[in-house]
Amino acid sequence: MENWSLEDTMSQGLTFIEDSFQIIDKNEGNRVLLPTEYTLVKTATGFQVSFNSPLKEGTDHKYQIKYKTKFDTSAIDNGSGNEGDIKFKNDASMTWNDQNGGDHTNTDHKDVEPLPPFQYNGQKSGDYNATTKKITWTVATNFDQQELKDASIVDPISADQKYVSGSAKVYEATINSDGTYTLGADVTSTSGIKVTEGKNDIKVNLPDKSTKAYVLIFETSLAGELINQKEYKNTATFTNNDISHDLTASVTAAHEGEFVSKSGEQSSSDSDYVDWTLTVNASQSTLKDVEVVDNPSSNQYVVPEDVVVYGTTIDKSGNITEDKNTVLKQGVDYTVDITTDNITGAQVITVDFLAEINTAYMVEYRALITTDKTNDTVSNQAHISGDNETTIEKDVEVDVPVINHDGTAEGTEGSVTFEKVGPDKEKLANAHLQLWSINAEGKKDKLIREGDTDQNGDLKLGHLRVGDYLLIETKAPAGYTLDEELVKGKKVTVAEDGETANFPIQEVENEPTKVVLKKVGMTIENGEEVKNSLQGAEFKLLDDSGQTVAGYGQLTSDSSGNVTIEKLVPGKYSLVETKAPAGYILDPTPIEFELKANEEGIISDVNLEKVNYQGSAELIKHDSKGQPLSGAIFKVVDKSGKTIQTNLTSD
Repeated sequence: MENWSLEDTMSQGLTFIEDSFQIIDKNEGNRVLLPTEYTLVKTATGFQVSFNSPLKEGTDHKYQIKYKTKFDTSAIDNGSGNEGDIKFKNDASMTWNDQNGGDHTNTDHKDVEPLPPFQYNGQKSGDYNATTKKITWTVATNFDQQELKDASIVDPISADQKYVSGSAKVYEATINSDGTYTLGADVTSTSGIKVTEGKNDIKVNLPDKSTKAYVLIFETSLAGELINQKEYKNTATFTNNDISHDLTASVTAAHEGEFVSKSGEQSSSDSDYVDWTLTVNASQSTLKDVEVVDNPSSNQYVVPEDVVVYGTTIDKSGNITEDKNTVLKQGVDYTVDITTDNITGAQVITVDFLAEINTAYMVEYRALITTDKTNDTVSNQAHISGDNETTIEKDVEVDVPVINHDGTAEGTEGSVTFEKVGPDKEKLANAHLQLWSINAEGKKDKLIREGDTDQNGDLKLGHLRVGDYLLIETKAPAGYTLDEELVKGKKVTVAEDGETANFPIQEVENEPTKVVLKKVGMTIENGEEVKNSLQGAEFKLLDDSGQTVAGYGQLTSDSSGNVTIEKLVPGKYSLVETKAPAGYILDPTPIEFELKANEEGIISDVNLEKVNYQGSAELIKHDSKGQPLSGAIFKVVDKSGKTIQTNLTSD
């Protein structure tokens, strides 16, 4: 190459930095040529360069040219809103002769796109803190370090956020060579800077003639809101010398729109159970009237005592951790209701939160696996509803494979009808029965199903594993007592269902509660007291408030002297004699007693005794002078003239 020269033409906004210019000889180990080896001329639009002798006379080396420019986006930014299209252009053209004197020309073109903060002369970012539910917005301006004139930052607050009063701060910043910035001093209260907190926006006026970069940082809060948006956007406008740039950022709140999620696995500590966990309100929305309805598949069984609600801790990134030290109180913080279709085994679990919630909770429970298949799947469908100006509803469903080591490939199912009757085969409603599995020691192991007998005395249980169980009664029908065998557990067998004959009946009998009053009369025979059963004494039964118990206003002792009272419910009572047997004195003193169950729930019979005494009179026979007379003979007759006793002789 002989007589080589190059002209570099730069677009508006670029300024050539002359002392940064270098020509590097790649064939001589990247040697930088001396300024005497070439001629460099700075032009209005760039520069021109050519080799001096001896390189001018010809060279076959490879060279690289390096230089720097300053850029000013304001020179090509007209405020039209097309900042993203800002580019700086560079054209290079070189000429030379070959060794035969031939002319050659070569050109090249390159567009350079500044980093976005320099295109827009600013940038915006946001960061969500899930612990505080606050978004920190950062607006960095004047990356191009232009001279400011009537410069301002205006940032509207969208309706889905609340500005945190007093949070706005303004800082100086240093723009780094890699396009980042370093935060400097807090200049919020510095002269020339004015922060105005409006109802719906933040405005910052920046000082005229400054060429510094400035950063606005402020906070908005999602507390009290429904946190269900895919993203929260915020656009600030930076204006300088009538040129405005919109700086937009968006933030995604951790777990936005997550109101219920669920997970489950077969328990590692007891493979008869599946452990379920529902995460409620992971979004930390503010909700009232929150209700979670859970529908486990019919091959599992849940009891209310196994449902527990825990609080959580949430870090700034939104990671949720169960807090075992925060246990909500059932009946105070929430209620649990479980309804069971005992024929199919299907259950509905309803958890109602009794107060407004604004954070996440975890509902945990374990479900007994009731399938008789070796390999099966248990499923769970959860639904949540709640209110925050609008009603939210979400559903989630989870399947968990389980293994039953005692099952079979196809599995078998059985059913049974427990029919509750009294001694006369009367059907008894409202007895509470429980069906338990049996452990190796023959004791009750796990609660399989429970329920109350209906008006026909029946409790139908279906979708059961075939085999032996213990039937336990925990509550007898009103007026009846528990049977001791049923308290401890009566062994029953559930047979496999047939094609037509299902729910075979097994009778379960209860005895009525019983109070027996023995009515006796006291007589003297041969100088000794003798008790005799008295028939015909009449009584009334009073409750603990002194009112006559309906149906028990007239009770009469039988030929054995017994007054038998059955089917009383537990409580305090008293028997009052209203009529004595003939020849006996009426004793209206109340006979108090209490009918109550023991620790096992059994109500024992109550046995009472009431003694009546015969009436007596003393007759003294005397003469006209008042002296006692012996040997007088008398007889006693009643008011109708009937002789009661004869040959009574005065002593």
